[in-house]
Amino acid sequence: TVSTDELVALRHGMYNLGFIGVKHSNETLRFVNWWMERLREHCIIDKPRGLFVDQKWIDIAPLFFDDVCIFKHLGYNMAWWNIAERKLFQTMDGHYYVNTPEEQLVFFHFSGYKLGGNSYTGRIDDSAYSFQSRPDLVQIFSDYDKKMIANHYHKLTALKPLLHFGSAKKLEIKTFKQRLKVKIKSLLK
Repeated sequence: TVSTDELVALRHGMYNLGFIGVKHSNETLRFVNWWMERLREHCIIDKPRGLFVDQKWIDIAPLFFDDVCIFKHLGYNMAWWNIAERKLFQTMDGHYYVNTPEEQLVFFHFSGYKLGGNSYTGRIDDSAYSFQSRPDLVQIFSDYDKKMIANHYHKLTALKPLLHFGSAKKLEIKTFKQRLKVKIKSLLK
């Protein structure tokens, strides 16, 4: 039988891009520029045409770029969309593990979670996503709530962003001489 997880992956993309790792190299910058060009006009949700924001493009990235790897460690990027395949447990020393003692949780992706909520995602209103259905998640979310409050969550979420985005320029590795030339020009202006 076909799992719903497989169908979701086919609609949204094979990889969740809340977590992507890249190294600084010419191949990476070639990839980033390729991705940027596609997202400029096609970072949309159009499932009938097979597009889902930035994620679907990465499905074909291994065709065009060298050394693209799929990182399968279950302790990275545990989140509401992959929770069906993962069970969280905590050891006596306070460390979290996923499914087995060999897969230590490295980070949990709290996407969509509403602080103090009754479910582990606020994106889907369904009792299947409640903490009552997943008691293994209660402690990590309680810890998360406490850390967010201790780090001034309520004060910071009330602030308006001060970012202003200009036009995107192509990224490229610049030599020291090129960077110095740009800096001198900006100082002369």
